[in-house]
Amino acid sequence: MNNQKVSLYRVIGNVVGNLGLKTVSNYVDDFARWAQDAELKIGSKNSYRHYECELEVRNKRAQLPPNFCYLEGVKLGDNFLNVTYREFRMFNDNNSSNLANGQAANINTGVLAEFRNDNLGFNFGYSNNVSATSNVFSIVNGYIYVNSLADGKKIGISYQGLETDKDGWPLIDKGHEDAVTHYIMWKYKAVEFYKGKLPQAIFKELEQRWYWLCAQARGDDEMPNEKELQYLGNMWNQLLPLPPKQYF
Repeated sequence: MNNQKVSLYRVIGNVVGNLGLKTVSNYVDDFARWAQDAELKIGSKNSYRHYECELEVRNKRAQLPPNFCYLEGVKLGDNFLNVTYREFRMFNDNNSSNLANGQAANINTGVLAEFRNDNLGFNFGYSNNVSATSNVFSIVNGYIYVNSLADGKKIGISYQGLETDKDGWPLIDKGHEDAVTHYIMWKYKAVEFYKGKLPQAIFKELEQRWYWLCAQARGDDEMPNEKELQYLGNMWNQLLPLPPKQYF
């Protein structure tokens, strides 16, 4: 698996060179946003990095990290919290009707290793028992809401997020460089297209090129490595029947 990352400025340099732009100072924020969109649309294992952190609860909620993409697990002490399908910001605490159909769904069911280390002081055991007074959570608009927790309490989260540099710009997987570059080119030229200044054929060519490179990047990331191929081969050999004895 390729874990090398390239700077956003390198990708911007590719765009500048490919389109012959004189200046991009007014578009840097747009380029960063489009680069993040491209990585999320590729959405392979190389697009994200595993993170673990603690969040402090204030007014029954905690702000999610700025690079947050999707949640893997939530822990309070040595217990995994359950997710409710409804927002509980507007209804009473400790009420079983707060839970979807009187129950909460545990997103961690069957997943025992979302927290890959114990540097946050958590144990790995958890319970799926959900009662009317159980702590549950929901995620709304960049915040994770947790019922029945006093201010100052901390929860631990395990999540997948985009890796960023020291300036907060997204880092791009090296294998995604061409795809992200062409996505930014397509989005940049889309402005001209919508103004009627770019032929549709060129716009569609940029669009199709992005789709092809996106699929290529995703496919390369999901290809098994040498050890995985050997493991798959061993599995296949176990499924094949033994040859007849007369061939020995």
